Amino acid sequence: MNLLALLATSVVTARIFRRWITTARSRRANLLRALLIPWAGCVIYLTVYNGYAGAMDFLNTGRVNVHDSVVLYYWGFVYVLLVGYVVFPYSFLCQWLLNRTGKDPA
Repeated sequence: MNLLALLATSVVTARIFRRWITTARSRRANLLRALLIPWAGCVIYLTVYNGYAGAMDFLNTGRVNVHDSVVLYYWGFVYVLLVGYVVFPYSFLCQWLLNRTGKDPA
């Protein structure tokens, strides 16, 4: 489930931010997007994961643990910061590549 959610999140995040990604014209604009888009991807991933986990909890126990769902967002943001030395350079590379290859024809 985690890998599928991660793949879906990557595609959805790139699709949602496609226009913003392709309008970056400078290195500073690419850097700004590389720093902000991972946070949005984190929110999207955690929402997908929480939806799945909440559905499984509800099917198994008839209840949903709201506290655990909310706490995941906090820890998700903390982990983005902790692994920022990997996330942000990779995000910059992906941002730059998508900017070069993802130009809108219209």
